[in-house]
Amino acid sequence: MHHKGAAMVLKRTHKKTTNELFLAIKKALERKSYIFTSHAFERLIDRNINELTVIRILKSQFKYHEVRKDSYAQSFRSWNYSIVGISPDDEDIRIIVSFEEETMLVITVINLGA
Repeated sequence: MHHKGAAMVLKRTHKKTTNELFLAIKKALERKSYIFTSHAFERLIDRNINELTVIRILKSQFKYHEVRKDSYAQSFRSWNYSIVGISPDDEDIRIIVSFEEETMLVITVINLGA
């Protein structure tokens, strides 16, 4: 944190490059250091997508980082990253992930074909 007069400015966390992001995802999956938020679980049910599909997409070499959809969550002081891949049913799926220390959080899942 930096102090500027009476106002306090919080420094943003480093935004991962695509390579850093994919490496962090790979490590989290290898260590099984990931959790689905309650919101993500609700979206999985609403959108008829299962956890295994999400994990398969995140492990896939065919996923891509949708950089323009990344966003900074001020309240959590962390970046949310958008990953897009294809489900076994050939549907485009967007997965939003974030990181808390070494743990990957699956924030939400969106079926882009629905």
